[in-house]
Amino acid sequence: MSGERTRSRRRPNATSYDLFAHEVARAREDVSEAARETLIDPSKADRLGGRCRSLSQSTPIFLPNCSHDRPSALQTHALAATAYSKMIVRESLSSQPDPSPAQAAAASLPVSFRRPTVCLVGGPDVDSRQTLMKRLSREFDVCALGTEPALTDSFAKNGLRYRSYRMSRRVTPVRDLYALWQLVRIFRVERPAVVHTFDTKPAVWGRLAAKFARVPVVIGTLPGLGSLYATPDWRGRLARLAYQPLQMLVCRWADLTTFQNEDDAREFVRRGVVPSSRAVVISGSGVRTDVFTPMDSADAARRRSELGLEGKIVVAMISRILRSKGVLDFASASRTARAANPVVHFLLVGQEDAESMDALTAAELEDVRDSVSWLGPRDDVRDILGVADIFVFPSFYREGVPRVLLEAASMGLPLVAADVPGSRDVVKDGVNGFLVGPRDPDAIADAVLRLAAAPELRRRLGEKSRELAVARFDLSVVAERTQSVYRDLLAAKRVV
Repeated sequence: MSGERTRSRRRPNATSYDLFAHEVARAREDVSEAARETLIDPSKADRLGGRCRSLSQSTPIFLPNCSHDRPSALQTHALAATAYSKMIVRESLSSQPDPSPAQAAAASLPVSFRRPTVCLVGGPDVDSRQTLMKRLSREFDVCALGTEPALTDSFAKNGLRYRSYRMSRRVTPVRDLYALWQLVRIFRVERPAVVHTFDTKPAVWGRLAAKFARVPVVIGTLPGLGSLYATPDWRGRLARLAYQPLQMLVCRWADLTTFQNEDDAREFVRRGVVPSSRAVVISGSGVRTDVFTPMDSADAARRRSELGLEGKIVVAMISRILRSKGVLDFASASRTARAANPVVHFLLVGQEDAESMDALTAAELEDVRDSVSWLGPRDDVRDILGVADIFVFPSFYREGVPRVLLEAASMGLPLVAADVPGSRDVVKDGVNGFLVGPRDPDAIADAVLRLAAAPELRRRLGEKSRELAVARFDLSVVAERTQSVYRDLLAAKRVV
């Protein structure tokens, strides 16, 4: 083959498997160190390219040409280290007179340079995973599956692959079975090594489809308990009756179920839905702390002027307009706080969700409009947070770690939130904000008035919010934890 080279390599003379494992680890560490340097300083890609070429020349394996540009070097380092490791294992085992069946199977694995494919399966908001996908694509071939066909262009602009399927948000057995059939077909075409599902229904039907399509590694992320557990009426009980047994089944079939906070993990284990041995916590979905940075005062003043908020203490909330998100509590707190301090201005951003079991009535929506400045849906979340002085999130909806709370914390805002799982992971009472009881608008108003009267307190709590977001919830932290989970499961299944 053109460009292929085969050179002899001195066969290891030791028979100790531990010795060879140590050599493998050293090879991986050497290449990984060069890769980390390249991430920090792209000009150091020469060193990474040299390590890759050195490995290719010292093993009877052909590696793709490792050019000195950053992307190809980063993509090649994992391949080189993997190939080198497998070659050492093969040669070491060939020198053993009587290898075990497991060792012989490992030695017979083919060397492949095709990056493992990962399919992320979500619903209509799967596009919120694009920043995570970009990080994962450094090591994996990533494809997103969602229920909104219009998202194709958004993914394409970011150089990401996207496929759509149809799924209703309601409990509709016939449509759900059709969604299952679609997902099985997509998986058989994509042939992913990993299927990672998000959200309630995709976590059920996506994992079932992956099982039927014989996907090697299946993971489901349950970002909170959602409206199924926040809705106490007969509709919620009926949905839980259909949902919980299916969730229990797929959690036992799946290799792993991940949660965004410890409270939810304990709850699902307690209910017997997820085996404790297959539950792990990855804190939140990550936030781009390099993007959601405190806004320059001049930019903030300009945006305030555009929105007619000069001279106001702006209290913002960004959320879908649902009962369990605490929208009615936000409106009630607004009336109380404004009566005590007319300078306080409550600003609501979000879209009405008429399909949800938790939707507000027409009268309640009108009450919200009369109580706050409701801007409707917006795509300039950073700008909205940039003009805010205080961020309020009174949701008692059981979500994992609210993304918008992470964004507000990253922007350096003092936070007021309901004391519920997920929110309490981001808001540390008295440190970067205040926790209040769920469904307690008077407590929200008291916390807002306290912050409105103390600019220095707002500044101090906001600084702590920023520190927490960077240290614990930055996207790079979450992405590395996710990649580590993929690597471990692929290695356990002997999938390369």
